Amino acid sequence: MFRNKWNLMVDTRMRLALPSSVVWRGYDDSVYIAEGKDGCVEIFPGSADINALNTDSRIFIPVFTEEKKQKGGVILRITIPCAFKHSCSFYCGKEITLVRGSNHLVLWPGWVPVV
Repeated sequence: MFRNKWNLMVDTRMRLALPSSVVWRGYDDSVYIAEGKDGCVEIFPGSADINALNTDSRIFIPVFTEEKKQKGGVILRITIPCAFKHSCSFYCGKEITLVRGSNHLVLWPGWVPVV
């Protein structure tokens, strides 16, 4: 079940800036990134039990996050590993739709109208 969506872009270094409204506890220091069954990039909090999540032998890559203070609040920046550069999340280029599920984030290709 998906709860919210945001239209975002990754920069030329494959960094994704998450606004504070997206992030919840567990995304503070690190995250796990994996490719979902549909080929889209999925982001799990570093506090997630990946042994319980890894029912289909996916590879979870740990990635450190970086906090950056801006005028509108704090953003969390995640660098997407090169292994995911050609996933279907980036099929439409650098424009993505970030979807928040109950316990993880999913990157969809292109921009989906946000309702």
